Amino acid sequence: MRLRAIGPRSCYGGQPMDNGQPSIHLYGDDEYIISSGSNVRLYNDGSHKSTIISPAIPGASHVKHCTLSSDCKLLAVVVEVPNRDDDKRFTMEVFIYQIATQTTNPHKPFSLSYTPEKIDDAWPDLYFKCCAFSYDSTWTAVACSLPSLGAVVFDTVLQTVVCNIGTTAELTNISFNPDDSSKLCTVG
Repeated sequence: MRLRAIGPRSCYGGQPMDNGQPSIHLYGDDEYIISSGSNVRLYNDGSHKSTIISPAIPGASHVKHCTLSSDCKLLAVVVEVPNRDDDKRFTMEVFIYQIATQTTNPHKPFSLSYTPEKIDDAWPDLYFKCCAFSYDSTWTAVACSLPSLGAVVFDTVLQTVVCNIGTTAELTNISFNPDDSSKLCTVG
């Protein structure tokens, strides 16, 4: 099967993958990204090359969600890491890959991590469920697995937490307004 991207905007967005279904993102005329299981792979249909994004995230059992920035330069990956140590139980992370370096000189992704200020030992292990980039990739928003923690917004460049937006519902998807980075939409 051959796939063709319509243009650079075709890479915008991502799909939750908690149901175990693969996800595909187009980011060029002949290039696309597919995630399935614990692998994220770059394909080039023109040169018939396939590259696993590396280095892989240690301990990841499967990719829960991945999304591309609107300029197709950054890839955010949320994974499930089972059997974490007690000191990591309440730390949630999203891994950011730079797409251009993955095909020529793979670099470790940088991690945006969040640990809540108040922790209840009765909570289950925490993780991010889905993520989104603002149109200019300045902000990265992620939805937490615990409804009371809601969504966390990071400054992608400075790699710091900007704000935490609490909700009462379990979030299933999150996105920024395509024209205004100050507006965030959550579904839950």
